[in-house]
Amino acid sequence: MCYRAGRQTPRPRSELPSRGAIRAGAKHSPMLDVLDTVERWRSGGQRVALATVVGVEKSAPRDAGATMAVNERGEVAGSVSGGCVEAAVYEEAQDAIAGGRARLVTYGISDAQAIEHGLTCGGTIHVFVERLDW
Repeated sequence: MCYRAGRQTPRPRSELPSRGAIRAGAKHSPMLDVLDTVERWRSGGQRVALATVVGVEKSAPRDAGATMAVNERGEVAGSVSGGCVEAAVYEEAQDAIAGGRARLVTYGISDAQAIEHGLTCGGTIHVFVERLDW
């Protein structure tokens, strides 16, 4: 289950693209590699969205500043979290590319929910997603 802040019920993973589908051909990249990839995509005429972790509460797989870029073909560079959160951020990035609206999205899981799903503790991340129009 993927918990997005403000939702009464978790979003089933079956509603999200698989991590393998998102990650096909992509690698975890340092920030400079992500920017190099974005520059290459943009110079090739691709529309691109950038997702950046802007805040972390408690525990999270990535620190603030972690980035993930997505192009209109669905290619990905970088990482903001992992698992269902990353799949949900991918969907937000695709929506930002299509509609142009930037947004701040929050994903979190309580300690009790985390233990229920086999995790050691809960946490929350805040991710800013924007289409790059420069």
